[in-house]
Amino acid sequence: MINVGESEIDQVNTLLKLYEAGKDVKQTIIDLLDKKKYGFVPNEQEAKALKRISENPRFCRLKELIGKHKSLNLVRVGIYIMELNDIGERQLINEIRDRVNKRYGHRGMKIINLGSTGTIFDVIDYLDTLKLRKGYSKEHVILEFNKILDNWERITIFVKSGQDEKSLYRNIQIYMRLKHPIFFVFAYGKACSVAMKTIADMNNAGLITQKNHYLFWSKPGIDRAGKLKYAWTFELCLKGLSEFELY
Repeated sequence: MINVGESEIDQVNTLLKLYEAGKDVKQTIIDLLDKKKYGFVPNEQEAKALKRISENPRFCRLKELIGKHKSLNLVRVGIYIMELNDIGERQLINEIRDRVNKRYGHRGMKIINLGSTGTIFDVIDYLDTLKLRKGYSKEHVILEFNKILDNWERITIFVKSGQDEKSLYRNIQIYMRLKHPIFFVFAYGKACSVAMKTIADMNNAGLITQKNHYLFWSKPGIDRAGKLKYAWTFELCLKGLSEFELY
């Protein structure tokens, strides 16, 4: 087997040995490239799923916005994990996460989480706003995308099971006071009811849009196990809501 950490000369030597031994060099090369891209070698079913995701219009839009960014392959794996989570494939998810973690480490896992939580689709919408409505260049859009990757843990609130409304209220208030251009709130299962009530109460009190100038929206969903999941995106709008009106 070829080690992805080997030098190019070592890899060529390994391929020559495989060829002399009658091994399938073409498939070995394919496996090597896949492992470099994803951190693991996908089987036929996984490869088809990753190809389908790469043809998704939203994913294609991301490619247009950030070009050949080095994170794209891992974003695609993250979206695949999101799909696996919806059908309850916990063991396969853990295996893929473990392989990616060994290959790419902490930053790779941040990129995976961006896809697996579904946040990437809100990020695409946000980057679209910067590009189309604010006239950002591709270089500037890429810079903003990198900021989101770098600050992922700092701009994401995961509502814990058993967390009370008061503590979540404080967390959201802190994030708004810090004036993050964008931040996210995620809840799963029983935590959804606490998050929904907290955010609704804050909105009714005028604490989100009127006082702190954030526009927010939510995306509900239900996984195959029948558990409710929710994601909220908060986007800072210092110039008023007219900034978000479509052309």
